[in-house]
Amino acid sequence: MRVAVAAIEAALDSGITTFDHAVIYRHGKAEAVFGAVLARTPGLRERIVVQTKCGIRLADGERPGIYDLRGRSIARRVEESLVRLRTDVIDVLLLHRPDSLATPTTSPRH
Repeated sequence: MRVAVAAIEAALDSGITTFDHAVIYRHGKAEAVFGAVLARTPGLRERIVVQTKCGIRLADGERPGIYDLRGRSIARRVEESLVRLRTDVIDVLLLHRPDSLATPTTSPRH
């Protein structure tokens, strides 16, 4: 955790305020560590832009990893990222390797 705090502070000191994440970075551990830093650092969330990506479902032992841009999958991955990041807002959401033939849709509640 100390290393993560130091890295974030160094980035902020250098003028970097956007932090990019994705579940495929260490199987969600990078988001979880960043979320722990957010939870421990009052005021940090208001000073930064949180960006994450979705669209790749990692292999889970029973199923192989796939690109998955279905609306319900996007919504699920966003919810999972919000939990790991310990925030209620993702400022920028990107699709990993967007499929030009797909039309992402979500349920009315999203």
